[in-house]
Amino acid sequence: MLEFKGVDYSDLPVIRKFFDEFNEYSCEFSSINMLIWQEYFGFSFCIEDGVLYSKNCIDGRTSFGIPFSKDMKKAVDKLKEYADANNLPLILFGGQGERFDIFKRQLGASFIFTPMRDSFEYIYNRNDLAELSGKKYHSKRNHIATFKKKYNWSYERLNDNNSSDVLKLLAHWYDSYSEKTSSSMKTEEEGINRLLSGQKVDGVRGGVLRVDGNIIAFTVGCEISSSVFDVNFEKALVEFDGAYAMINQQFVLNELADYSLINREEDMGIEGLRKAKLSYKPAILLEKYIIEAVNDNE
Repeated sequence: MLEFKGVDYSDLPVIRKFFDEFNEYSCEFSSINMLIWQEYFGFSFCIEDGVLYSKNCIDGRTSFGIPFSKDMKKAVDKLKEYADANNLPLILFGGQGERFDIFKRQLGASFIFTPMRDSFEYIYNRNDLAELSGKKYHSKRNHIATFKKKYNWSYERLNDNNSSDVLKLLAHWYDSYSEKTSSSMKTEEEGINRLLSGQKVDGVRGGVLRVDGNIIAFTVGCEISSSVFDVNFEKALVEFDGAYAMINQQFVLNELADYSLINREEDMGIEGLRKAKLSYKPAILLEKYIIEAVNDNE
């Protein structure tokens, strides 16, 4: 029977080998997300017979990721065996992509797919974010032009020399945020602190924006696959006009030339965040679904 465990730093290279094999786009399995959010979302995984399995437990409800397998029936049978042994319904969660296509082709008739709009992921062409060319990005270019004209700015790569200053900005940003006491905000802040001050994670890159020598914005993310990069966190002081647009473009320009797609994750149903993410014109709006067996709904 499957035996699930939490993710440790040493597990990341093994897990990541599956992503290129299955042309993975989703941020669900980015190294940073697995490390920082595993306790919050009850994330665990196991590898058996060359197949990667995962499960989450959110608000007491357990769901399983779509297995990384070409033989989906065999893999889902193993999940069913585990679910039955632990008195759990067989509920899966996953998004569009190669695994989803295999699942639907082999098992789709036996399952009901319910879209989860708040979890859809926004994926952009790297060149669109770097160049911001064309009429559709006119307002973005204006924000950046205003920032450049108004401030004495500089950009630099996030590294050991500036990470302590980034953490000071982070503390100020969270202290100013109206929902700073929420459990998710606390998890996020603690996770970024561990990420920047602890053990290094392969594939992680970040960028820093300064005005008059002071850090006013930063971003950090990690590789999902050889062609897809996930932007996990982006923070800026809103009193600096255009700071978010500026750090967004500068990071892509300076650090992500070797990726073709940039995943900027979901909007969590937050109206302002959804509007902002749509304004950058995603190339892919990656749909996510709760997947339940037909018989369990009768």
